[in-house]
Amino acid sequence: MSRDYAGVVCYVYKQLTAAAHHVGDPAAAPQNMNMDAHTITKITLRSTDFERTRRFYNELFGWKFHQHSPTYLGFEPPAGIDGGFQKVDSFSPGDSVLIYVLVDDFEPYLRRMPELEGTSAAEVEVVPGYGEYVRFYDPDGNRFALWRTVVQPEPKKT
Repeated sequence: MSRDYAGVVCYVYKQLTAAAHHVGDPAAAPQNMNMDAHTITKITLRSTDFERTRRFYNELFGWKFHQHSPTYLGFEPPAGIDGGFQKVDSFSPGDSVLIYVLVDDFEPYLRRMPELEGTSAAEVEVVPGYGEYVRFYDPDGNRFALWRTVVQPEPKKT
């Protein structure tokens, strides 16, 4: 993986993580959380061994890691788009990257996709506390996801 790619593979996870820490306090949220629609917002790769993955990227590029769940290891590079690694038993080389495109609503894109020769099962997957996404494939079979940030409601004070 080139150093340029490593820098590109990062920005959004950091923004999503920062936003999650500032839920209920918009003034404390990062200024650049207001990303434009259609921005690449996050990247997920795959890993069969989190410890090996963590060691490789930390020692090679200085990336920091956060274990979000037993099946998701988030990464934070020094600059660029952040993301994470999804735990899998195995995968084929070249079938590991998932790029997320920020949208407000899934439906208009899912309706338009077939006429542009894209495909999607339209299955919404939830990332608790962050957002939700729907995977899709472009006409060449490249895998992407539509990402919708979900702001958690402020807990009611009693």
